[in-house]
Formats: sequence, structure tokens, C-alpha cells
Amino acid sequence: MDRKTPLDSAKSAITELASLRHQFGRPAREQKATLLQQLGEQDIRDVKTLVQLHETACFVRAFADGPDVFEQAGKLLDSFGTRIATLPRKSQKLLADTGLAATPVHYEFSHEIVQWLLRKHRGQVDIDWRSYEDPEQLDDLLDNLLTHAEQPMWEDGQVSTREWIKRAMGACNLTDLEWILKQFPPQGDRRRAWATQYDNASVPITWPLSESRSSRTLNEIKWLAHCTPRNKWRTAPAIPSKEIARPLSGIKRLPPGKAADVIDASRAALAARHREVYAITYANPDEIYLAPVGQGVHVAVLGVVPEYRLSIEANYGYVIFSHGRPIGYGGVSPLFKQANTGVNIFDEYRRGESRFLFIQVLRTFHMLFQSTRFVANPYQFGAENDEAVATGAFWAYYKIGFRPMNPTLARKADAIASTRAFKKGVMPPKSKLKELLGSDLELKLPGAKTSDYFDERFLNTLSEQVTVRIAQTGPANRKKAIATLVADVAKQLKVTNSKNWSTQERQSFTRFAPIVALITDLDTWPIPARRSLAKLMLAKGAPQEREYAQQLFNSDRLRKASQRFST
Repeated sequence: MDRKTPLDSAKSAITELASLRHQFGRPAREQKATLLQQLGEQDIRDVKTLVQLHETACFVRAFADGPDVFEQAGKLLDSFGTRIATLPRKSQKLLADTGLAATPVHYEFSHEIVQWLLRKHRGQVDIDWRSYEDPEQLDDLLDNLLTHAEQPMWEDGQVSTREWIKRAMGACNLTDLEWILKQFPPQGDRRRAWATQYDNASVPITWPLSESRSSRTLNEIKWLAHCTPRNKWRTAPAIPSKEIARPLSGIKRLPPGKAADVIDASRAALAARHREVYAITYANPDEIYLAPVGQGVHVAVLGVVPEYRLSIEANYGYVIFSHGRPIGYGGVSPLFKQANTGVNIFDEYRRGESRFLFIQVLRTFHMLFQSTRFVANPYQFGAENDEAVATGAFWAYYKIGFRPMNPTLARKADAIASTRAFKKGVMPPKSKLKELLGSDLELKLPGAKTSDYFDERFLNTLSEQVTVRIAQTGPANRKKAIATLVADVAKQLKVTNSKNWSTQERQSFTRFAPIVALITDLDTWPIPARRSLAKLMLAKGAPQEREYAQQLFNSDRLRKASQRFST
């Protein structure tokens, strides 16, 4: 009779633990806690088994149904840094770029995220020179640092890019990456220009996670990391749109300390997985909202700092936290009465209550921005997105109430959804799904009006029209042309108090003015309407962009004008 090896026993225990994830009640809870304790005592050297244990423990910790399960899962995850660090080097290499504790991350992060990494992990993050195929891409950036006397050696190519950096650093006790970024101007347009040069250089970064709280293993917000026992999965309501429109209490804008914790956890959750979201990369510490949606789950909504906001849309990122652990993310761009959005639940946290949680995300957006129509672009559910195709994202949106805006595709989707196989949970083949990817999806809330909405592609047309309008202003010098245009708009809007504006308000008015300049009948607008428009333009630069989004919701005159001059 064959005896089970320790590895076989571990695999069996992990399989059993995974099967219990969807069971609740005292017997299941006690069994989970026992299995977690047993697995915590086992020395598992097989990489695949270790990863399975990690993913299962993450899920159980995030959706723990009792304090004992929550505590045991936490202890198990705390052990992973040591487990991985003691593996043979060959096994450790297999875990690179998984985001687990004690593993390295290699990726080309944006300048903003690199700066954040250097602040949070000083002395640990550097350029991955071994994988940098063309280091000379850094030369345009390094040109900013050269004195006139150093030019001959540089131009003759006497030293490589890396050699020059080493010579320029001297005995400086910094990583190459830290030294380069310390040379950046402190702020303003020059800093942004340098940041652009850095991003264009496609610099590969190596980031050893070690026992970092930024790893997938240990990333939790401490003041949210407490167990709220549950006894079931919450299911999506029969009519999701009504649930989304239902008021949600308890949403708060976080104070600076807690806001910083949310930003750090959100950026880490994405960076450890080789991802970035614009609104999270440029998150605004003064505008982080937290919405409790029950069972220890919170939706964090992150605004953007004023200098990086979009031209006319508002823009927010969000991260879903369960028991303090980030389990999914996405974004939303409110524009008038509609909002573009999407969702991505991290792999290890799927097959729980994902559909219910996305409905709560939309409910949060409705409370914050009043949006009555939500739009998902094809990439979100499969167009040029293999991950979304593999997970059947289209049908996840469909079941929440999203429908193709193209009538023909909507009928095709309805026909598939009405089949007996679909109703029994059998997903149609991928070939059928790919036939449905040629249209945005939309979800309308009760009371939504068709007349309020528009094709979001108008934003591209709008940009083209702005270029033409600036050219028509007269001066060949674009800066002068824009200044003239801004002054004309201010005059038309009867602006008289611009001296009292903050720097951010002045910037937002200047950025918005080329759009307003496209309104050919602005002189005929009633004075109160023009004053409201000027107020809206300033709100774009307010400490919280939500004020702008809410004003934009009620700006029907601007919406109608935008639709006219963008067709």
C-alpha cells in the first residue's frame, strides 16, 4: 500500500481548503482554520504547490468567515517570505514577477511610480541593466545634466551610458536610478518635460519585494484588516439598476494619513502585478473616498491631482478592499450624466461575489457623481484583451445589466442569453463572444434620458477642433495664440476677479478655455449661464474634482454645445 508523501499530503490539504472557500457555517469554518494551521507547519518546496497555497490563503484571508480563519490565514501568509527565501535558487527564479514576498519584480514603470517606489523602498530599486537592451535611450535625459566641458567625451562615445553614470555619481551612496532621479528639477514644466524623457527611455526596473508590505502576499491596510464574519456569498439583485440607484450611506473623504495608506496599497497592488492605472498613478491625497459596502468590503475611489486631470472628463481610479486586502480595481470617468468604467478582479479573488461587488462599485459612483448611464468600452470585455476573453468578461457585464449599444449585437447577445445552455451556466464558445466585441456596452439607471447621452468618441473630434481653433486665432506663435484665446473667453464670460484665483484655478481655466472657445454663440448665453460656466472651469482645478463632476452633471447647455461643435 502506497503511503502519501509530505508533498501529497500538502496538495490534498490545499485542495480541501480550496473546496471549502465557498462553504460557510461553524463546521466549515473550523475545518478551514485547522487546515490553515496544518499547512502553516508544513515545509513545502514544490513551487507550483506553494503558489496554490498562496493564492488559496489570500482568498481565505480576504473573505474569512471568522476571526480564527482570518488569523490563521494571516500567519500562513506571513511565513511566505521565509519559505521563498530558503528555496533553491532555481526555484526562486521560477517565482520572479509573481508579486509574492521575497521575489523580484521587473518592469518598465512610469516616472511617477518609480518616484513612489524610491520613496517607499529606498536603496532597493534600481535599473535592470542586464535586461536593458538599449541603454542609450537614456541619453536624451542625461543630456540635461552635462556641462559644456563634458560634451566632447559624450559626443565622441568614449564611454557607455552606464559608465558615464558611474563616473558622474562618484562615491555617492545611491543606486543608479536614485541618482538620476535626484537630478530632476523640483517642480513645474521642466520637471514634467524630464519625466516625459524618462518615460520615453523605457527603463527596465528591478524591485526586490523581500518582506515588503507592497507584495501581493502582505499588502493590507492595517486599519481595515479586521474580520467581519459572513455566512454566505451575496448575490446580485434581480434588477441591478435599481440597486445601483439606491442610496449608499457611510461614504467618507479620508484624512491625509489614511488617504496615503490607500494610495500606497493601491499602487502596490498594481505595481506588483505589472500594472498601472492613470488615476492611481497620479492619485490626489486630498481626494480619496472610502465607501463601506458590507461584510468587511470597502470601495476606495481615488481622485487625480489637479495638474494631471483630463481636459473635460473627470477621472477616478478605484480599488476594492476586502478585510483590508486589495482584491480588484478599475476606473471611472464621469462626463455630464454618463460615466465610462470597467472592472478587473484579481485572479486569486475571483469566483466569490464579484458580480455583487461591481454593482456596489457602480452604486458608489452614482452616489458620488450622480451618473445615470455607465459605458464600458470593448477593451474592458475582450477587444484586444485576451485576459477579458478568457474570463468571459462580456457576460459578467451582461448579467449586471450592460447591453451592446449596437442594436444588431444587442439582439445577438440576447439570443445567446436566452438559450437553455446559457441559463444553466454553460458559457458560449469564444468565437461567439468575439462576434459581440464591436460595440460599447451601456447600463441605464431608472429615469435616464436618451437625449442626455452621446458617443464618447466626440472627445477625439473635440481635440481636433481645438487644434483648428487655436490656428484660427492668428499669431503663428501658439503660446500667444492660446493666451489671446483665453483672454477672449474670459471677456465673453464676464470674468472680472481672476486676480483672486489660485494657481490651480488659473491653470484649469487656461486649459479649459480652448474648448469653450469652440462655442460660437457664447455671446448669446444668458449672463447667469456664462457665470456658471466660468465657475465650472475653475472647479476643474479645485482640491477635489468631485465638485467639478457634480457641476458638469447639471451643465446641459455645455453638453448640447459640445455635441454640436464636435460633429
